[in-house]
Amino acid sequence: MVKKELLIKEDSITNIVDLLDEYDDIKNKLFKNIVEEVKFERKEFKNCVFENVVLIGAYMVGCEFTNCLFKNCDLSGANLSEGIFVDVQFENSKLEGSGLNETSFLECKFNECLGRSCNFSNAKMRTVEFENCNLLAAYFQSNEFSKMKFEICNLERANFYGTSLNKIDFTDSNIDGIVVGIKDVKGLKVTSLQAVDLSKILGLNIV
Repeated sequence: MVKKELLIKEDSITNIVDLLDEYDDIKNKLFKNIVEEVKFERKEFKNCVFENVVLIGAYMVGCEFTNCLFKNCDLSGANLSEGIFVDVQFENSKLEGSGLNETSFLECKFNECLGRSCNFSNAKMRTVEFENCNLLAAYFQSNEFSKMKFEICNLERANFYGTSLNKIDFTDSNIDGIVVGIKDVKGLKVTSLQAVDLSKILGLNIV
């Protein structure tokens, strides 16, 4: 996961656009207290910290983030599709209505994030953890999950149709109105009460 050494002691960057106009690969930078409209693609960020950064509606397609931290950031409505996130942590950040579809995540963590209606469709997630996140009506359709973890999350009306939930544990999360297919829930761990609700969603008749 993200290393503590990421909190680098150097002057913070106050303008993302100017930096990206000059470089394609950004390394060892601290982006702090920025409110900016950005549009770029296919950029690489390594060992970077984004703190108190507001990039609402940003266009950042096909970007790669490695060993980065997003802390107290607002990426609502941002287009981050087709990206690659490796060893990245999102902490107390907003991703409401953001596009993270067709994106690959490896060893990433989302902690206390707001991701209502966030689109993770067709994403590949390996060793990814969501903890204390609000993922109301988020989209996880046709995902590839491996070693996934959801802890105390709001997954109400989240859409997992076409995604295998084998070995996923939803017992301490809210899954009211979740969207799944019969094949998707094979091997899913739920409480007895959640199982009854799932049977109703799937149209099963328990007698």
